[in-house]
Amino acid sequence: DELVLDSEVRVAIFDGGIPQGSPLLKWVNCYEGEGVGNATIDLLHHGEAVTSAILFGHISSTDNIPMPYSKVDHIRVIDDATGLDGDFEFYDVLDRILNHLDGVEKPYHFVNFSLGPDMSVEDDEINRWTFELDLRFAKKDVLAAVAVGNTGELDHELKLNRIQPPADGVNVLSVGACDSLDKIWSRASYSSVGPGRTPGIAKPDGVSFGGTTQQPFGVVSSYAHGISGVEGTSFATPFALRTCVGARALIGEDISPLGI
Repeated sequence: DELVLDSEVRVAIFDGGIPQGSPLLKWVNCYEGEGVGNATIDLLHHGEAVTSAILFGHISSTDNIPMPYSKVDHIRVIDDATGLDGDFEFYDVLDRILNHLDGVEKPYHFVNFSLGPDMSVEDDEINRWTFELDLRFAKKDVLAAVAVGNTGELDHELKLNRIQPPADGVNVLSVGACDSLDKIWSRASYSSVGPGRTPGIAKPDGVSFGGTTQQPFGVVSSYAHGISGVEGTSFATPFALRTCVGARALIGEDISPLGI
């Protein structure tokens, strides 16, 4: 029944949208990216799960769901045409993100990216996703969290398991997934690995629980009419960012994004 701890903290999630009638809409302002097409059930389910993770974290029991630290803006930037016609780098999605970031009147304090082009970073060339977003997040008053990808089980010799753009940005918090909330844990096998690209060699910056088949990550799901179990760095990232938002909500403006 509670609303949020700090209504002044501004958080943006760029993803696949929120289903109509979702119980999360009490805490979410929904926007459509410029020129975005039709949504799909899979994209809406992903967007709702990511949003649930940043609002409530991992839900292990419906008896004790924590109060969100802030409301969030969810901007739908992916559609049923994403990745078609040879656009493997999703530049249409990136343009929608940039248009929204550059057009808001009040800048965001936190931004979550559980999406990006399905390719490993390369040492000799910076991806446009990384270049454009790194420029914007060089500002000292914003913290962006980026999922590193779920390619950890692909070929290591060919570097197909390496982190994906824009997780190689030096001005972002790159998040991988671990397999447990217990004291004994390991990198989740699906979580993409480093190194990053110069000068951000030490990537990911850290790991957070992202769920496994044996221990799924609990999220609100309109399609399950309750709680659903998921896994992926897509959920480890907003789970980590939720802690960051909480630090800002509890401490206030006296703590910087770098401090967080």
